[in-house]
Amino acid sequence: MAVTVRTYQDADLPGLAALLTRNSYGPAAHGRDLGPEDLAGVLLQRCVTDLLVGEEDGRILGCLAFGLGSGRRACEPDARFAGLYVVDRSQRKSLLPGRLFREGFSRMMHQGEVRTLRLEASPTNSRALGLYVRAGFRAAPTAHADEDGYLELVTHLPGVIEDLFGANRGYSLDNASRSLGWEMVRLGRSADFSTGMTLRDGRWVITYPITAGQLGLEVDVDLATGTALSYRQTSGEPITLPPERRAEEAPGAAVLLDQTLDCGARLRVDGAGTLRLTGRSGHELVRERWPVELGVEPPAVRRQGHRRRVSAAPVAGLPGAWRLTAQGDPITRLLRIRGDRITVETTPDPDRRAVVTPWIRTRVGSRALMVDGRWRSGPLVYGLWPEEWTDFEAAYSGSPAAALWWTDGTDAVTSTWSGAEGRPEGLSAPQLVGETPGCTVTYRLEVTAAGAPPQALPLPGEAPIRPVVLRRRSAPRRGAASAATALRAARADPSPVALTAERSDGERVTLRHGDHEVMLAAATGLVRWTFRGTPILTGGYPNRAPLGAYRSHRVAMWCAATPPRGADDQGVEWIDDDGEEVLEFQPQPGLRGWSLAAAGERTLRVEARLVDDPGGQPGGRPRRVFDDAAIVLTPQTRRGAPLAVRVAGRLWRVENAGLPWRCSVEAAAVELDSGLALVLSGVHGQDAEIFIRRLDDGVVLSVLAAGGLVGVDLTVTDSLTQAERALSTTGGDHG
Repeated sequence: MAVTVRTYQDADLPGLAALLTRNSYGPAAHGRDLGPEDLAGVLLQRCVTDLLVGEEDGRILGCLAFGLGSGRRACEPDARFAGLYVVDRSQRKSLLPGRLFREGFSRMMHQGEVRTLRLEASPTNSRALGLYVRAGFRAAPTAHADEDGYLELVTHLPGVIEDLFGANRGYSLDNASRSLGWEMVRLGRSADFSTGMTLRDGRWVITYPITAGQLGLEVDVDLATGTALSYRQTSGEPITLPPERRAEEAPGAAVLLDQTLDCGARLRVDGAGTLRLTGRSGHELVRERWPVELGVEPPAVRRQGHRRRVSAAPVAGLPGAWRLTAQGDPITRLLRIRGDRITVETTPDPDRRAVVTPWIRTRVGSRALMVDGRWRSGPLVYGLWPEEWTDFEAAYSGSPAAALWWTDGTDAVTSTWSGAEGRPEGLSAPQLVGETPGCTVTYRLEVTAAGAPPQALPLPGEAPIRPVVLRRRSAPRRGAASAATALRAARADPSPVALTAERSDGERVTLRHGDHEVMLAAATGLVRWTFRGTPILTGGYPNRAPLGAYRSHRVAMWCAATPPRGADDQGVEWIDDDGEEVLEFQPQPGLRGWSLAAAGERTLRVEARLVDDPGGQPGGRPRRVFDDAAIVLTPQTRRGAPLAVRVAGRLWRVENAGLPWRCSVEAAAVELDSGLALVLSGVHGQDAEIFIRRLDDGVVLSVLAAGGLVGVDLTVTDSLTQAERALSTTGGDHG
């Protein structure tokens, strides 16, 4: 019997959950159970409005869903996110993938109330990306994968079709009406996600070349807003073209409330209802968008779809209290501030459950969770501590928690709640879902000076994150002392020594100093670094291969300008080593680019500069700096090797748990294929950090700083144990 593509029915839920589990999709990719009830909660929270399945003899073999949320993002009411595009392994070379895609997107194109389609895809999945591009999905040429490794693509073709039919009501478009759909954009197979994009007056514009029967059109659409700017008919019987429009975006939300707590932390609420708590260090501790009602609108962390117009009014008889309401929204909130405590109460419609999603904004820090009356604590390692159920947050099945605590090293926040089920998953602090319809959800935040949570205990014994306990030795082994000495010398040496250029072969340059030999591709990055003949970093230049969400990975280290890592929608982006943001090697101090110097027998110092130093050029003016500076390394690590990280002066070993994870730390060490270890320390720059991504196929270490300048010392040790000892003796060098 042939596979049938049809609309999902409630009776399909067990078969749909089995499909995802069988094909290791979502939580199942990491060995986590996803039962029918869990999946039903995911579909409800993501507000799935349309779902197709491929079925044969009662067995679900594929699916494609459209909803208002993707998991971390929500879209506009007249848009949909495509997701849950899963085809059983047995059917991937059949016609089913194409049938699901064509039927699903054709339905969306002609729905009427949907003007925009969005999806999130891995930029290294070239097969899927090519299909999406041919269907009209686009992203700006400057777009990169977000912190989670996904590139957001958008098509505004449904709105184009709606406008065409709206301008020609009562007039037959003849055969064109049947072919106006996702296949009407005629592009070659060489097209990529930025084909047809141009920059006009600072805004990205998509030009869609449309062929539908005898009808030929070119339509210019503003990428950000979906506004159809102009239509041009190129062939066919003349039709009425919709009027030209101008793209307009709503202005940014003004601040409604700005209150300082007794401890000096600052709470602000803006006109969109977003709450921000900033610590004394100037770093955000908490952010929360306006809450939603379960099943009506998806909660969002990275981006909220429906924009609110919120007002705040003082509550008579309650000092330090405000009533928050949003125009046309049934949810009301009561915000109270007393000393260093913040209380937020959220009340939905009587027949709806509220979903409240504050999230942790701390980057380098620690976290503790109270379960069964006991605290467990460790460094913030997203994916391990806490677990991450990306896009399947509603299926989270961890132990019920009573309180959550975290710190950035200056301030600590304790979160407690009532009237809700708490999901301390991923970034959430935690996500709260009302226990019953109409129930008021309350959370409380208390800000104190940083310190250990009360009665803190280590993580459970099976946890992959453990504190490093170093035994005292009467006499250190050979190499251990030299590693620690090398780190201290690198920190103290005010005048690192430039490496000597030994030979040059076109773009490639070989540098040498002492036991270090480095080969560079000057316009790209570091190709190879050996220490005493042993490889430390090695790239495949000029050959390229994907790594994680990097489409181009040729060198083992490169430096680049990156968008601010604090941007809600993207976080730390994946900047390929062939992008225009990549910096060139610049041996002359003070100029834009990156430099390399020896800072001791075992240490190389790398600095990346986005702005020319006026002192380096007589009469020179510095360039204006908008971005973070990044030094990216992709060491070849021993399979299954742990990493050592330092957070708030404390050393931890993070084992390979078979799960992807990421974290921001002060210093780190990784064991290499050779058995040697590489230590990253001496990080300097404004708000500097080391951002670690543990992937299924490797490790990416990014040294980040604001202000246009970042630097790091790279020290070779004889083992990871020696690296840990060296890190423990060098003290804090963060920032």
